[in-house]
Amino acid sequence: MAIMELRILALDVTSLLDPEGVTIFGQTFEMFLYDAYRHVYCCEATPSFELQHYDTWCMNELNETEQEMFADMISNTEPVSYVHAWRIVKTKTQPFKTIEYDSDEDYKEKFQENLEWLRANPIQFGPER
Repeated sequence: MAIMELRILALDVTSLLDPEGVTIFGQTFEMFLYDAYRHVYCCEATPSFELQHYDTWCMNELNETEQEMFADMISNTEPVSYVHAWRIVKTKTQPFKTIEYDSDEDYKEKFQENLEWLRANPIQFGPER
């Protein structure tokens, strides 16, 4: 039996917004779920984490038009990102769950169940709104 340690990561993506987006949305975060015990190697020797996107949120209160703009912006978000492990280790993350699994198929099933739960019940952390 093996163990996965699911963690939540909030990445500040404000610097990726255009100046108008920064003005409207304010500080903006993308939320990811990843397994701290599973590294992947993307054509290099440096280990990375596979980050599964589950939510994006911003600090500013938005009116209806701004909410539509935000929805359009986040519709272009990639569902999976890869980040070097050393960058994540230096970043504040939040423990989510530690889960035992028996096989690769069991791992994928349990990871997907938790990802779907988070998409339906997003946990957001970062600065207080």
